[in-house]
Amino acid sequence: MFKRSFITAIFLTLLFAITAQAQVPTSGQVNRTANLRGGPGTTFPIVGGLATGATVQIAACNDDCNWYQVGEDQWIAAFLVTPVTVQATPVVSTTLQPITFISWNVESGGALQSAVADRLTSFENVDIFGLSEVNAIDAEAFEFGAEGGENVDYESYLGTTGAADRLLLIWDTTRFTLVGSGQLIEIGFSGRAPLWIQLEEQATGVEFIVMVNHLHRSDEETRHRQAQMLNAWGASQTLPVIALGDYNFDWNLPNGDADHDVGYDNLTKDGVWEWIRPAELVTTQCSGWPCGYNSVLDFVFVTGPARNWNISSEIIVVANDFPDDLTTPDHRPLLAVVMPDSAVIALAPIVAVTNTVLVTTPTIVATVIPTAAPTITPTATTPASTCPQTTSTANLRSGPGTSYPTAGRLQAGECVVITGRTEVADWYQLSNGNWIAEFLVINVGPLANIPVTFTAPPSTATAMPAQPTAALVVPTAIPLQAQPTPVPPTPLPAAPTQNCDPSYPDFCLEPGIADLDCGDIPQYAGFTVLQPDPHGFDGTDNDGLGCESN
Repeated sequence: MFKRSFITAIFLTLLFAITAQAQVPTSGQVNRTANLRGGPGTTFPIVGGLATGATVQIAACNDDCNWYQVGEDQWIAAFLVTPVTVQATPVVSTTLQPITFISWNVESGGALQSAVADRLTSFENVDIFGLSEVNAIDAEAFEFGAEGGENVDYESYLGTTGAADRLLLIWDTTRFTLVGSGQLIEIGFSGRAPLWIQLEEQATGVEFIVMVNHLHRSDEETRHRQAQMLNAWGASQTLPVIALGDYNFDWNLPNGDADHDVGYDNLTKDGVWEWIRPAELVTTQCSGWPCGYNSVLDFVFVTGPARNWNISSEIIVVANDFPDDLTTPDHRPLLAVVMPDSAVIALAPIVAVTNTVLVTTPTIVATVIPTAAPTITPTATTPASTCPQTTSTANLRSGPGTSYPTAGRLQAGECVVITGRTEVADWYQLSNGNWIAEFLVINVGPLANIPVTFTAPPSTATAMPAQPTAALVVPTAIPLQAQPTPVPPTPLPAAPTQNCDPSYPDFCLEPGIADLDCGDIPQYAGFTVLQPDPHGFDGTDNDGLGCESN
């Protein structure tokens, strides 16, 4: 099973670093009428109040000790309490735990589903997986594989873009609550749209965003534009963000600082994103054998408050992981260990609240002024309103897509009335007839309650007629030039009895077929290409991968 001793070492080091050494009061007197909050901050709801002169027993404080816990889910600002006694040796809460991530390009179609699922099972103590190049039919098996390694319940979120090479996030529902999710459709262009989820750790209430990306490989200009847009998006985030994925930034070894793709510079411009750089850099992807590249394509980035968290990462290398075959993908996984900056320093047993009296013993020590507590605890990033509303400044379009003209603009936090959606729910129609992208709206509610008001028109291209199996292999003895405008055949899966073109080892393509292009084989993408590549599937980048834009 997958165990890393350095995870324990990191955890103990961070735990020691977070331990507070300042003196903290264990009791005090309220110096003026004060509200009690459901958590350490004014963004939490008011759950009660204390009168001037009331005595409180302080059970804990937050990491800055500017808020004191005086009851279960009851907090008071420190400046409202005059200390009476002081405890010099605080104890760090034993509930503080690291969060572990696995980021992995699992090479859809290039490795057996069972092999990838078994590898996911082998990872232990992993909270969140960010996977790329996932075929939709494999997503459930991968979720089960993750659960097998942890014996807890996981949930997954599969992206809708990328055809057979989608993005997938898997997380431990016994530790985290899903707050929101979505895709950044406009950043995906014609490829995979960044996929994100917002999670709340149940034990601490800490909220953060996890994102998985897979930027364009063959289209350099699009990749650089995607990085620029992710930079702008990251600069607007107030929550901690951990971004996993295959970025195709070609950090060449050993001199990547001077030799890497411009996309890396676009993403990290102005210090918006920070790379959690592994201590030891090795190649993360291998095409062909020996490997055609010696570079890092897979990264872990952070932005927002996560830049101040204690985070480390490692490229996982195991015996015989390269060259890749059906038992292993062509990318190595990354491990990231995160210690959020959210420690609560426990100083004494939590004081119980019974009815309207704050007590540690049967003796009444303070009168509590009760107020009605809402059933939902808002944070600084969760709007109090439950109406569908915009998450940021958003353009409205006259139709469901960026190709339609702009029809208006909304500010962040504006409520909207949704009257319809597209079939795949990536755009919503509003009551004024205009459209807004799905990732710009929260609090939408069940999709089943929103009617489909736009159906994409059928393609104008002539549909390829269904061909019998025997017609898929074109014998070389038949002179192709004598046939009237041949229909390009669909290549069959590799079979030991067939004569297959060795340039395309991932599937079987009969030699001698008339020249094909990527549009003729839409079911294949990112497959291994060896020379001489008679169909030119590798394009102009000569990276050993074919039809990556399919």
